[in-house]
Amino acid sequence: PSYGGCSLGLCAVVFVFIRTGSSTEQMNLAALIRSVSSGTSLRDQHTLDLQTQDENDRAGPVGPKLITKDGTIEGVMVDKCYIFMGYNLRIHPVKFTTPLLKLLPVMVWIHGGDFIAGSASKALYDSRHISNFTHTVVVSVAYRLGAFGFLVSGKNPKTSAVGNYGILDQQAALIWVQKNIAAVGGDPNRVTIFGESAGAQSVSLHLMIDDLQTGSKLVNPFRFLEVFEIWGPYMDGELIQEQSVMAFQKGHWQKEKKVLLGTTSEEGIIFVYGVFTKPVSPLECTIYTTAIFKQHAIKILHKYLPLYEDTDRRDMLAQIVTDYIFLCPSRKSARAGVLSGSSVWMYVFDHVSSDPRVWSGLTFCYQHVCHGAELPFLFDSAPVANFTFTQAERLLSNRMLCHWGSFAHAGDPGSHTDMSPFCQQQRSPSWPRYEPNSGWLVMKLTVHSHAQAGSPNDICDFWDELGIYP
Repeated sequence: PSYGGCSLGLCAVVFVFIRTGSSTEQMNLAALIRSVSSGTSLRDQHTLDLQTQDENDRAGPVGPKLITKDGTIEGVMVDKCYIFMGYNLRIHPVKFTTPLLKLLPVMVWIHGGDFIAGSASKALYDSRHISNFTHTVVVSVAYRLGAFGFLVSGKNPKTSAVGNYGILDQQAALIWVQKNIAAVGGDPNRVTIFGESAGAQSVSLHLMIDDLQTGSKLVNPFRFLEVFEIWGPYMDGELIQEQSVMAFQKGHWQKEKKVLLGTTSEEGIIFVYGVFTKPVSPLECTIYTTAIFKQHAIKILHKYLPLYEDTDRRDMLAQIVTDYIFLCPSRKSARAGVLSGSSVWMYVFDHVSSDPRVWSGLTFCYQHVCHGAELPFLFDSAPVANFTFTQAERLLSNRMLCHWGSFAHAGDPGSHTDMSPFCQQQRSPSWPRYEPNSGWLVMKLTVHSHAQAGSPNDICDFWDELGIYP
């Protein structure tokens, strides 16, 4: 039997994916399991899947070594897959401690990066804190990017998933988890998938896929994000015959999954300031808005222009991007999920980091809550990523990773069931579930986190009434 919960969002996503085994006989692909973080050791001895190991042993001589800033990568060439498989030698993949009484929930992390960049090896994604503090097993997955992962070169007789090889890599990793995670103390029947940015979109794709098999339909639930993407999942009109936003609204997805979705409060800053490095005049702002929104531009300008008096209109454009692409689609997705019968929780991360080093020189984010701002708090990665938290920020980080851990354990980010002693000490606030008539009901994640209702409802009603969304 299959039971699940899922989290769907545009910035950071979590998705509980619980299922039994799956056949991989027809899968001609490979994925890199970056690392497995587990603060556990095993009472009983388990064995890994030997078929994959034997194939690697027969593949030929030892493959190349690659020296990177994060350590040495060593692997083998697999003739069947034609891609390099390796692992980072800097960190041992498993840390063993006390014996297990039962298998632990599993959390699978999919990194972002517009499908062209990013890495599961970044110190920012150090998963040891989530694993140790929430009593979960965390798996970080890498996948092919750019042309290697998403180049559409024509029909492939062996698969209908042309141009979606990066997504197939992720599916292969999920199958690996199903077959092998018990060997490191993980429960294959309780798997949570979570990601950020392109990783969040990837989680959404898997939510639309009924079975982890080659040839499954791959759907991009947020196609309007493609304006910022060079490479990404390919919509060919044949393999994918229905726009995924419509599929989600119609309930054509795994709606038995529970969903946790959310964004940061200023998602658009990094996109707008990253493109427009100089001030944007009111005239230029009008031209850009008209070029993008065409017949809807006048209404949008009338809505937003009175709110901004500065001659530099980049903040206005950033707010439009935040509302149009992130905040309001999140509300729309939450409503659709609830009406389809799923359980949904929402959040908005709204805290400006006290240490600007977290932005690695992106000065326009120093006083803003930019895209991805929640990641160092979710992973509690300040000590290894070379920046610091205040005492209040550490409490925010502790509570966030405990909320995500509660979702992995119980399918509810506000649940106190099976909480670790560490998480019980954090006194996390209650997190209400989204309801059909909730309007805007979110957990506002700040140093004083609390449930918030109603705030952006009017602006999201405005965007819904424009009829721009599918």
